Amino acid sequence: MSGIIRDISERKKIEDSIRFASESLRQSTQPTVLVSPDSIFTYVNPAFTQLLGFTEEEMVGHHVSTIMTADMAL
Repeated sequence: MSGIIRDISERKKIEDSIRFASESLRQSTQPTVLVSPDSIFTYVNPAFTQLLGFTEEEMVGHHVSTIMTADMAL
């Protein structure tokens, strides 16, 4: 009988760090958004959706221009 033993402790540490960062963004009271290089919303936290009045589903996967109005422009 033979087998392979792998130490996955480093991978587990990385996964835990990613989970912690993700949960921190979600729980933050600061509006937070992640946008892809081509200006597509990839993540919005509840504080951001509450601020703008859109749901996560209305934003994630859509281009930023779909919710931007002239008075929001930088």
